[in-house]
Amino acid sequence: MSLWRSFKFAFALRPLAVTVPAAMIPIGVATLALGSEASRAFTLIPGGSLIAHALGMLLLIGGVLTIAGTLRMGTFVELIGLVFVSTGAFLYAGGVIIGLGVNGLIAGGAYAAITVGCVGRVVMLGSLAHKRTGEGGSM
Repeated sequence: MSLWRSFKFAFALRPLAVTVPAAMIPIGVATLALGSEASRAFTLIPGGSLIAHALGMLLLIGGVLTIAGTLRMGTFVELIGLVFVSTGAFLYAGGVIIGLGVNGLIAGGAYAAITVGCVGRVVMLGSLAHKRTGEGGSM
């Protein structure tokens, strides 16, 4: 099956699980390119440029790995990608809320929700892997 066909099939089954990681790729690239200018919040906090570049890299790599795992490379690659996406989303949520205070609650809250969703999927995949390996199988 072609990558495009695999993507369409995965999107039909789990649209959020495909859309969010795919969106993290261009968001990560933009954050890497813009650094602290990606969000006003990162111009207001110490180390904002470093944090912005780190979260940009995490979102980019995480998005690529999550999509690759979903489409072709398997659950373990998806899991690693989700860990990266959740870490990057957590950094953004925290940075925006710390940098902008109440004004960062909407964007920060949205990225906190992405963090919770990714962590939930990681826990679920980890639980399934544990059950499989506990029964003598392998993932």
